[in-house]
Amino acid sequence: MADYIYTMEIRLTPDQQKGANLVQEVARNAGMNLYLTGGAVRDIISGFPIRDLDFTVQGNPLKLQKELEKAGAVIAAADDDLKTL
Repeated sequence: MADYIYTMEIRLTPDQQKGANLVQEVARNAGMNLYLTGGAVRDIISGFPIRDLDFTVQGNPLKLQKELEKAGAVIAAADDDLKTL
């Protein structure tokens, strides 16, 4: 089995790596499971450049939003009804 975490990390830009690390740390501290989803998974498997990072969180994303903002992240858009950030 390929080491997808290593494959992803070596292909992330420094800004993407910084963002992924922040989301991962905040989710871990909030006791939430975090999963990489969407186009990034496709890009890793197919060998394309990783253009964006999509995460799915097991838990309340609005709680994650508050914790990310406390950590200094700027949330560009949020939808309370869809519970997306």
